[in-house]
Amino acid sequence: MTVVETLLVYVGIPLAIVLVMALLTMRPGKGQKKLRYKPGQSWDHEPVWYEPHPGGAGAHGGGHGGGHGAHALTAGAPASARPYGGARGTW
Repeated sequence: MTVVETLLVYVGIPLAIVLVMALLTMRPGKGQKKLRYKPGQSWDHEPVWYEPHPGGAGAHGGGHGGGHGAHALTAGAPASARPYGGARGTW
């Protein structure tokens, strides 16, 4: 294998793959059409609670401590909209 072939295989091909992936992830117009929820906006959707083991299903609690995790969750009172907060910790 010549030096040119070695450079092409070990440098050129990986560099081409990285450049293609970079162009695919940084292309303009991708994902700009979706509206995002921001803290403080009103939430107009029904609350959804995730319960992985609904009552009566699954093998947990079969005589060992009862069904302490098989109760359904209910939605509480909706929180009032606050203009501050968020993931950055700006309270």
